[in-house]
This record gives sequence, structure tokens and C-alpha cells, in this order.
Amino acid sequence: MVNLIYQPEVLEDSKEAMTALAGELCGTEVRGEFLDLWFQSPTGDQSDSQILTIRCRDYRQARQVEALHREKWGLAPVVIEPPREMTHQQEVKVLELLK
Repeated sequence: MVNLIYQPEVLEDSKEAMTALAGELCGTEVRGEFLDLWFQSPTGDQSDSQILTIRCRDYRQARQVEALHREKWGLAPVVIEPPREMTHQQEVKVLELLK
């Protein structure tokens, strides 16, 4: 697995070339202001993948860039479930289980 981090401000100041990614986008993950784009192997090998990590300005921009990539590559949009409301009793039970 190859993990590349794309930081525009770093590339502008340096002569580093990015490694070309091959294969199709098969998944995405937003972690704070970071967006991971998962590419499957161009040969179809299940054990080989590449991850491009894009650092965005903030979480909102990461979600917007993710939506753009998913649309362009024909992946279903990410559905973010709203937080589930819990009663105080349910919350106490969950906290007890986590002890």
C-alpha cells in the first residue's frame, strides 16, 4: 500500500514530483481536515492499493472535495447519519458498558 500526502503549499515551494496514481477510486474517508482517496490496484490485485491524502482547509472543505471525487468516479454519495438522541438512562448504560 502506498500512502501519498498532497499538500499544495509544500509542492509550490519544492521541485518534488507527485507519484502518478493508477487504478480506480474505490473509497474515500474524511478525517478532520484530511481526505483519504483509496485507489484499487490497476491490475485488480486485492492486496494492493494506493491512498492519496489531501490536506484541506477544514472539515467542510474535505467533505466538499470528497463529494466531488465520488461524483466524478461514479461512487455513491456518503450519507452521514445525524446523531441519535439518547435518553439519560440509555447514556448511563452505554457509559457503564465502556468502563
